[in-house]
Amino acid sequence: MLAVLFGHVGARHQSDSSSRYACSPFSCGELRNVSLPLRRQGDPDYCGVPSYELACSDTKATIQINNGTYYVTGINYTSSSFRVIDSSLNMHSRCPPLPRSDQFPYPYGLKRQKYSDSESVDLFVPSHEVAWASFLNCSEAVGNNSGTYRTVDCLRTSNSDVYVVTAREPFCVKDLEASCGYLALIPYGGVGGQMTPVNVSFEDIVRFMRDGFTVKFPSYDHVQTPWQLFIEDVRQIIRQIRYDQTKDRIVDVLMFDRYVLGYMFREYYGERFPYDAVATALYSVRWIFGT
Repeated sequence: MLAVLFGHVGARHQSDSSSRYACSPFSCGELRNVSLPLRRQGDPDYCGVPSYELACSDTKATIQINNGTYYVTGINYTSSSFRVIDSSLNMHSRCPPLPRSDQFPYPYGLKRQKYSDSESVDLFVPSHEVAWASFLNCSEAVGNNSGTYRTVDCLRTSNSDVYVVTAREPFCVKDLEASCGYLALIPYGGVGGQMTPVNVSFEDIVRFMRDGFTVKFPSYDHVQTPWQLFIEDVRQIIRQIRYDQTKDRIVDVLMFDRYVLGYMFREYYGERFPYDAVATALYSVRWIFGT
């Protein structure tokens, strides 16, 4: 019985693999074993997420976020995140030029239309880890304001002063001083999952910028993973057997096989899938057959 069950599931997923998730890991620049949700230019449509497409050279992997290009310097599949550095940043300058005013990662992610019939959010910057540096130019000098506005002397011009405001959230326009305007918004920190300080100087921000900032993998609502698709197949096959006319002749075999199946899931998949996924599978089999 189990041979038929797993044979059917394997055959179905083998036939579906070319269109669902048969995407091999790849190298991109100095990155190795890159896999979903990241993809390369030219990969089949079913491989990866469009917003996570990498452009690869011999030494660099880059990604487009809004109107900016960023180097991808590291990927952490455990925390579902990767690290990026602004490609326009002068790594050797003590006073690097600011990015364009329209170049900034969205603090609450990029909303895409549909993915597997579910809403999703892409390129999400984890607000509990990163901090934001808002750069402002002011035609009139701004008072200390309890230290909120910090002067950036190296970016000062003959017509205006430049200030930086650091906070957990991007600076709101309504909080601007009357003589000030927006210059640029830069996320920093979040590397290693550590809480990033906000009471920092411009020199500290530059050092953070050289290390880059963290971007999360996409967040989905009710998107089926390959493991969930497998469980769905098992449920469907068992339902068919349960209501088949021959169920009376095989019920004893099924009652035995449910324990064998549970043991196999626990022993074989226990270290390959999260505990919650295995528990869900065992509960599903028990619920269908009864106790």
